[in-house]
Amino acid sequence: MTWGRLCGAAERHYVKWRGPLVALFYGVTSAAMAFINKAVLSTYDFNYPFLIMTLQVIITSVVLHSLLIMTLQVIITSVV
Repeated sequence: MTWGRLCGAAERHYVKWRGPLVALFYGVTSAAMAFINKAVLSTYDFNYPFLIMTLQVIITSVVLHSLLIMTLQVIITSVV
């Protein structure tokens, strides 16, 4: 078996599980955020829920943008 065939098989396997893994990650992340928000707002008597929500959106956007940049760099270096 050649390297190209092995890479193709691994890529097909990755694509097969990508959707369910993304859905599972989204469910776990959203549930964790709900519990963390509830704990911060009730335990620490932090009365600024919109600040928490805004910070979560900003942090999520920065992380996703960073991942996009890293992915594009990997694609560009593999093509060149």
